Amino acid sequence: MKAVDFWLSPLGWMEVVSLDGLIVQVDFVDDFNGQCKRDSGCLLNEEAIRQLKEYFLGIRVSFALPIYLHGTTFQKEVWQALIKIPYGQTCSYQDVGHALGKQNYSRAVGQAVSRNPILLVVPCHRVIRHDGTMGGFGAGLARKEYLLQHESQCG
Repeated sequence: MKAVDFWLSPLGWMEVVSLDGLIVQVDFVDDFNGQCKRDSGCLLNEEAIRQLKEYFLGIRVSFALPIYLHGTTFQKEVWQALIKIPYGQTCSYQDVGHALGKQNYSRAVGQAVSRNPILLVVPCHRVIRHDGTMGGFGAGLARKEYLLQHESQCG
């Protein structure tokens, strides 16, 4: 059964979606006005929101949630590699490609990172360009900067 919940984080509204006992999506929702806030009563979504709150309070550095990553084999490999990036640290798209044994895959890694369905839990915000600049972030560069700054202060 699908359950959808919304939570107002320090960076705006977030949507948490679970399906059959697994978290399948965590994302920012920019066009949500909060007037029809859904409370599915799903304990898993409540737990995910609790862990997100702890993350933003600086008392959680990793997530312990059952997740399902829906994508291609390569995307799943990239997303699993992202989970291994330590809290408060960054790596480049090139580094992720090298960790997967894929030389010259920076662009493909970037495409996979951009399709990450479970933000923060799968920390795609920790991936930056090889030259140290931010690179992209589907939820906006201001949010990426905030998240990296937050982790550097709390870590």
